[in-house]
Amino acid sequence: MADALKMKVETEGKETFESYNLPDARDGLTPRQRRILWTMRQRKLSSRSEYEMTAKTLYDAGGQVGTMSDHWGFGEADTINNTIALMTEHFNTIPLVDAPRGNWGQHGGNPTSPRFTEIRLHTFAEDAMLKYISKRMVDFKEDTGIACGKVPLVLPERIPGSIVLGTDVIADGFYSQIPPHNLGEVIDAMIAMINDPDLAPERVLDYVKGPDFITGGVIVNKSELPEMYRTGRGQIRVRCKSSLIRSFGKERPILAIWEVPVTMDRDIDAFGTLVDELVRDRELPGVVGVYSKHWFPEVEFWIELTADADVSKVLDLLYLKTGLEDVIDYQAILLSDNKPARMSLYNILSEHLAFYRDFLQKKNGVAPTNEEMCQELLAIKKKHGKPRRTEIIDLV
Repeated sequence: MADALKMKVETEGKETFESYNLPDARDGLTPRQRRILWTMRQRKLSSRSEYEMTAKTLYDAGGQVGTMSDHWGFGEADTINNTIALMTEHFNTIPLVDAPRGNWGQHGGNPTSPRFTEIRLHTFAEDAMLKYISKRMVDFKEDTGIACGKVPLVLPERIPGSIVLGTDVIADGFYSQIPPHNLGEVIDAMIAMINDPDLAPERVLDYVKGPDFITGGVIVNKSELPEMYRTGRGQIRVRCKSSLIRSFGKERPILAIWEVPVTMDRDIDAFGTLVDELVRDRELPGVVGVYSKHWFPEVEFWIELTADADVSKVLDLLYLKTGLEDVIDYQAILLSDNKPARMSLYNILSEHLAFYRDFLQKKNGVAPTNEEMCQELLAIKKKHGKPRRTEIIDLV
């Protein structure tokens, strides 16, 4: 894969990569995400403004028929709408877009028509990405695919968006998929690197424990994560979180599924139908039936078992035949120096910190001290940091 990546980079012109829909290692955003945020700012959709119909942002960000940028491909209006959806709190613990109104498809399928949803910027996007933007400190380029005609080449972001927010894009043969991580852990790692420039790359994992998904769940291959972060490629095995309840007004025990892998979040309603089919075909011995969260909102599912069911075997079958256990790819391919590169976690954080330090020097006119850099990061952590949702263990 490394040779193929190098060959593709060498055979393409440098200008081509400016249009790739890959995240930039400096701000961690793709061109599509960047233009959506810039469009919302130009439309004055601040966190204190009134909500506005999503279709207006979609149109101005390049959804007009016949005026799409060359690197966007066909069906761009739908793609922009899906990108906006993935930037909301329905899919991320740290959202960029405040979108409490309308159906965003959080449990399967695509978001509804942008005419029936409303958005504005989230405070996190304003604080961490757009707070210091100006023509004096940010370079712009001409782009006829956006209503205002210009778009920033990179946003003055104070956190590495590709790590905190995650990314999942395919661009001209390159595939980049990084799951989201806990904001507080990433900031702690950055502060450690600022205070100790000689910090060993493996020490970063003393702070960044692993991915953190909005649906929680349990990562069960903890010992494989250091190699994944070192090489920029690997797999993350995620399971549901469950518990056995033996008293529920019935003699039969109940298996409660509290949290599910994030990959189930887009097709969660199909789980009940699948389990019913497996029970009918006698492929799940020990299972009587399943009840969805519509019956019991405090959990995702209740699975009713027979009195003599072997719970461990039932769970093993559910892991094998349903989405209660899944594998998520990790492919850290980002634009570094305007070229696609597979990057370690340490290198991603290092490149972002170099960009962050250079931006602060441009902003203040003098080189920032370590204390100044850390104080800005700590302010973001204090305002937007949240406890970790996903547990990380190794199967015994």
